[in-house]
Amino acid sequence: MKAALVGVSGGDRLYYIVDAERGEKDGVIERDDGSTVMVNFMSYALKARNLNKMMTTRFHELLWGGPSESNKEIWEQVFVEKSQEIPKEALEGVTVHTSLGKKRKAISQKNEDAQRFIKSLSSISVKSCCGEQMVKSIEHKSMRFSSSSERKDAWTAMVILKQIEG
Repeated sequence: MKAALVGVSGGDRLYYIVDAERGEKDGVIERDDGSTVMVNFMSYALKARNLNKMMTTRFHELLWGGPSESNKEIWEQVFVEKSQEIPKEALEGVTVHTSLGKKRKAISQKNEDAQRFIKSLSSISVKSCCGEQMVKSIEHKSMRFSSSSERKDAWTAMVILKQIEG
């Protein structure tokens, strides 16, 4: 699922599912507690009270502007019939999320844990061999993990660190 944030109503965030197929629900409401509810986008948008529509990109303007004389056929094919994909140029500048609600919070927490672990490394002893730098040892005496989850997060952080180093 690929979803773009298109509006806010109170504490709820409304997303449009950009890759929804015909007959599928094409909207997601994300609540403050991380729960999500799938909805029929147009039906919800018409009934929602105090919906603040985002108008920051070309996609938002196309979605909320509705069909006009110049784009009526394309608008209906994209947003009603779903027989045509959203034009790529319309999605420029739009943040497309692949996870929402509790999943997004879990991913965010993993990223924060990995960053915290990387910052906790006080020094890494590097040894050069054959023109390549290799990690010789981590000189940090307090590397103790209280759970297998922390150990996994540390391993993930090390993998990310090695990828960054190239």
